[in-house]
Amino acid sequence: MNLLLAEGETWSPSGNNCTKYLCTNVNGDLTTTVLEEACVYLSEADCAHNEQYQISPDSCCGQCIQTSCEVATASGGIIFIQGTEYQIASGQCCGHCVQTSCLVTYGFGETKLLKVGESWSPSDDFCHIYNCTLSQGQLITTITTQTCTVQSFADCALGQQYQAPNLECCGMCVQTSCEFTTSKGVTQVLTEGETWSSSDDACTVYNCTRSQGQLSTAISMKSCDVLSASDCKANEKYQISSGQCCGHCIQTSCMVTTASGQVQLLQEGQIMPDSNDKCTSYVCTVSQGQFSTVVQKKDCLNITAGDCESGSVQMSEDGCCHICIAPKLCRRVVNNTLITSGGCSIMAEVPYCEGYCESLLECECCQEQQVTQRTVQLDCGGTSTMNYAYAYVESCGCGPLPCIGNTT
Repeated sequence: MNLLLAEGETWSPSGNNCTKYLCTNVNGDLTTTVLEEACVYLSEADCAHNEQYQISPDSCCGQCIQTSCEVATASGGIIFIQGTEYQIASGQCCGHCVQTSCLVTYGFGETKLLKVGESWSPSDDFCHIYNCTLSQGQLITTITTQTCTVQSFADCALGQQYQAPNLECCGMCVQTSCEFTTSKGVTQVLTEGETWSSSDDACTVYNCTRSQGQLSTAISMKSCDVLSASDCKANEKYQISSGQCCGHCIQTSCMVTTASGQVQLLQEGQIMPDSNDKCTSYVCTVSQGQFSTVVQKKDCLNITAGDCESGSVQMSEDGCCHICIAPKLCRRVVNNTLITSGGCSIMAEVPYCEGYCESLLECECCQEQQVTQRTVQLDCGGTSTMNYAYAYVESCGCGPLPCIGNTT
């Protein structure tokens, strides 16, 4: 490749900025001189530890540019200045160290860099906060010490528990129970889910509940179905126990409503005949403290005049059944009788002997000839029953026994 250069003109081959061809005048003759440039810094290895090797595209040699700040110790060591940067202003040859961060030294010589406006606390000391601020062009590190109003369990109120700090400076008092003051000025503490009522105000219920993570005391009033004696039936009385909010109705007798709509009260064991049905009666019984009315139906024997020794019949005193007119001779009479025991009862056949005995030689009386034991089930109210045994007369006759009164 041939290239013409004017006097004083230089030329370098492409990609080789270190070689220059110079056209010079030597004693009136133009000659080409080859110039080889020697470089002081050839690579990154020729730079110091706080410098960076840089070379421009049109230059032969690179240069070492300072990139960080450092100081030399008395022993000859090098210490990097943390929080600073080496900066070269535009149009300036040399740069200088500029502080860009706040240097925080904590613990056992540990360090932390903070940007302007940044705050930080060590992981083992959340009560000291380091702040990096800019004041009059200077970066300043300030320390804020947090004061805790709650330091131990002694600083917590009743119903609260001290909770030690976790990733923060101060602990706190956490509510673990509900505390309230009653209308009597008494302070009461309840755990979560616990309810309480005062002995002198059983209708007011205090309940410790949790809502959205907070414990609170809810106050409610009990609702009573029975408020006074006016809420009780005619056969009941109103009763309320000490320390209880609501009273209740206690049975004191049996209440019977007849077919005509009339209400009658019966005491225990009392029998009331039905005014419309002579064969029906009502019996008041008590079982396990409960009053109940038992309806008794009397069954009548189908008796005609031919069945009677006297040959005539009449209505019984209660107006239910036909019975024979008292015979002259001794005979067995079957009678439906109310048997009661222990508050239980039933209508059952109870035969007995009655009539006269005719004897001219000795005094004879009408008496039992054959007696067996019969067992019946007494009605105790509801589904309760009780077995009851009694003497059942099978036959009657005249016997030679001392007679009292008139004899025939």
